[in-house]
Amino acid sequence: MKLEVGDVQDIVVQNPIELGEAIDDKTFILDINVLLNNNTIINLEMQVLDLKDWPERSLSYLARSYDNVAKGDEYISVKPVYHIGFLNYTLFPESPEFFARYQMMNIKNHHVYTTKFNLYVVDLTQIKLATQEDVDTGLVYWTQVFKAKTWEELRQMAERNQELQEATEALYVYNQDEIVKQQCRARQDYYNHERGTQKRLEEARIALEESKAVIAAQKELLENQKKNSKKDKALLKKSVKLLAEKLHISEAEACKQIGISLEAYQKLK
Repeated sequence: MKLEVGDVQDIVVQNPIELGEAIDDKTFILDINVLLNNNTIINLEMQVLDLKDWPERSLSYLARSYDNVAKGDEYISVKPVYHIGFLNYTLFPESPEFFARYQMMNIKNHHVYTTKFNLYVVDLTQIKLATQEDVDTGLVYWTQVFKAKTWEELRQMAERNQELQEATEALYVYNQDEIVKQQCRARQDYYNHERGTQKRLEEARIALEESKAVIAAQKELLENQKKNSKKDKALLKKSVKLLAEKLHISEAEACKQIGISLEAYQKLK
């Protein structure tokens, strides 16, 4: 969004987490919903696991937030909405990008339909693809903060940034709260459960594909056997006839010489 510190006059978190609430799979669907300067809505969401539904889910939340015109107000008063997803995986492996911005636009001439409907994606695994603009705006720096694994890493980074130092100190205080710890553990348990579920689903998918391959191979083998059987029968019937014609004997006598019964010969198709 390219905001300067001075551009931020007021921030209201519209979905604060109630400490002590039970944790379930819906608790972490939308991480933070912010009203900025009373005129812009920002959804911030972090996603660790690839549940294969990000485009649909992010658009659903973006659309809900966009429906913010108060009863009796004009549609022109709708507040701009930004849904910013921080993903720990690559959304579109065929088109990897560190920071992607999406808007509605004409697909022929690329004219933007509206600047009030915005979907941003930050790929935490693709920092190497960051542009100079991403570096200059501080996005790369804050992304590295998200990926820090120890307090020591955070402290070292905070020494070079006053804003980060304040955020780190607040985070450290919250981390000492036992209720917060329980919620963090519950969140980790949820992610571990989802990873296990995904692994089992992937194993089942692979097993199903392998079963399909075996069945297809068996069908092909049976078809080939049928084809070969028909060819063998046709060849045997032709051999009896040729032998009978060549030796001027009956087909019954030819069958005896070849070693098959007349009844079996007559059943050949």
